[in-house]
Amino acid sequence: MRARIIHRGAFTLIELLVVAAIIMVLASALVGVGRRMLTLAQVKLARSTVDVLVTAVEQYRSELDRFPMEYLNSRPIPVLPVPAATSSGPDKPPFGQADLIAYLNDNLGLNRTIPAGTVTILPQDPVRDAYAVSECLYYFLYQCPTSRRMIDTIADSQKTALDTDRNPRQAAYKDAAGKNMTITLIRLIDPWGSPFRYEFCRPTATYPSVPTMSFPRITSAGPDRQFDTTDDLRSDE
Repeated sequence: MRARIIHRGAFTLIELLVVAAIIMVLASALVGVGRRMLTLAQVKLARSTVDVLVTAVEQYRSELDRFPMEYLNSRPIPVLPVPAATSSGPDKPPFGQADLIAYLNDNLGLNRTIPAGTVTILPQDPVRDAYAVSECLYYFLYQCPTSRRMIDTIADSQKTALDTDRNPRQAAYKDAAGKNMTITLIRLIDPWGSPFRYEFCRPTATYPSVPTMSFPRITSAGPDRQFDTTDDLRSDE
């Protein structure tokens, strides 16, 4: 009896290309799903952090009878990063490092010493103004025990004191006894690495055109890392 010989042919080039194409399509679909799931998780984390900050601000207001950064030298000033231009009065420029220094000077009492003192913030990072409002908010919330307990619940991955060159941000000053002191400036960042923005506005004689806000607004720039775009995550939405 003759043995049957079975010939097994190899895959043709076309068959290999078809298989490769199917694998690539499946891989692309899986990557797309993974990215969407990651973005959804990041959005959820950002919204959760905004809610925690709102609660911390509420507790600050309840304990100290004012909002963080509401007063400077007992005078209400607007804290508005990007005000709308109007013809009824000058605009308040974005909250920057100069404003942060003014708040620190006032809180530390340096502007009431003789001679008046001031803080120096180092290093001089080129994008330092982008950090200022988040650093200032964290500084004041940390001064209040009840709001501090809330921000302590925020993940360490959403707190940083490093600039773009990975150097620590610090405010240096001399106390009343002339001793050199430093404050580590911590800012809260969203899952995409952008500092949270804090806004609280009330018109003043200098800036009569700014809008009145009954409660501060906290904003994440969202996945595109640009404020005032459609993917912003705001506390008043």
